[in-house]
Amino acid sequence: MTTGEIWVALVLAVDVAFRVIALVIGCAAGFAALLFRKGINLLQATLYGTEDTARLHSFAETLAWYWILLIPIAGGLIVGVILNRFAGDDRVRGVADVIEGAALHDGRVEAKAGLASAAASLITLSSGGSTGREGPVVHLGAMISTWVSNRINADGITGRDLLGCAVAAAVSRGRRRALRSLSSRVRDRRGLAAFRDGVAPRCPKRRASTIGLPTSECGAYAEP
Repeated sequence: MTTGEIWVALVLAVDVAFRVIALVIGCAAGFAALLFRKGINLLQATLYGTEDTARLHSFAETLAWYWILLIPIAGGLIVGVILNRFAGDDRVRGVADVIEGAALHDGRVEAKAGLASAAASLITLSSGGSTGREGPVVHLGAMISTWVSNRINADGITGRDLLGCAVAAAVSRGRRRALRSLSSRVRDRRGLAAFRDGVAPRCPKRRASTIGLPTSECGAYAEP
């Protein structure tokens, strides 16, 4: 083999290895997001008797008043202890910290504070508190990519690429239904727009004047 052929084979091998690592990271981040949600449902079912938030009030009505009062208070106390002992600055890590890691730390994020944040968010959501689920999930995926990047001594570019794979997988697992619904609504709106612009002008005026587009929250995503 010539030097050029050896170089091409080496580049292809590195590319294949990167794709395999990215695939593994994406799968791991997706499973982490799934386990996070399952953990919320399990703890909520243990505390309140159901994991279905739409029926939670029906089950909560069967609990004694002091349980309804004590469960959120106990959850808040546990979350406070976790963040105070393990988060360093007493705050939950989220999307902003992942962006900072990508911009300033070669695609790396904090592991200890991230795990504490995930645990705190899980307890908060399960015990009746109000917080977001996407931030901890995104940070969990970023921690997985950080661990892999440290093990393979990835440079900044590779670390950021792997971080992007992990974050995309975590977000897509948590927002699968929302993205599917958004895609369906955008397609429906485009279809109506095409009908209005292509078919309606050929209809009689009295019929064409009645054709319009419904109000949609996804107007920013539709083509003009």
